[in-house]
Amino acid sequence: MISNLPPPTDGIRLKLDGVVAYVEKNSVGAGTLFIAENVIAWAGNNGTNLSIPYQALSMFAISRDLTDFNRECILLMLTTSLDVLNQVCGVIPHGSAASINGNEEGGNAAGEGYVMLRLVPEDKESLTDIYGAISSCQVLHWVDEDEGVTSGDNSEGSDVLTDED
Repeated sequence: MISNLPPPTDGIRLKLDGVVAYVEKNSVGAGTLFIAENVIAWAGNNGTNLSIPYQALSMFAISRDLTDFNRECILLMLTTSLDVLNQVCGVIPHGSAASINGNEEGGNAAGEGYVMLRLVPEDKESLTDIYGAISSCQVLHWVDEDEGVTSGDNSEGSDVLTDED
């Protein structure tokens, strides 16, 4: 579950100041990004915190396509609803969550779907470091579908994630 927990203190693989978070295309503000073994966390300078467990991460990538979004960024596709994310960070104006998410992203405001979270560092050269840190931590949460246990080896291509903690 995506939450408003404070940033992690253990297992931090990368900490980066000056990262602007966007829910869909709405700025949440600037803050500090934490890539930890158990969560991806962002602590906003405005007091907003996002804590994202790896099982909520459906897909992530470095996006350099400036036609859809005007900045190069880390693009996180989260399995959640805009309503949930709005409760955590309050960035979406009341009543507009459905129109922003609609059916384009595979979900709706109230039900489960996909929400895009974009992370824009001050220095775009940091994108590779962020991507690498997320990759190395996400692999810790792969599940062997045949045995139902966490596996550090994702050679089978499993696409189910779990949070052991």
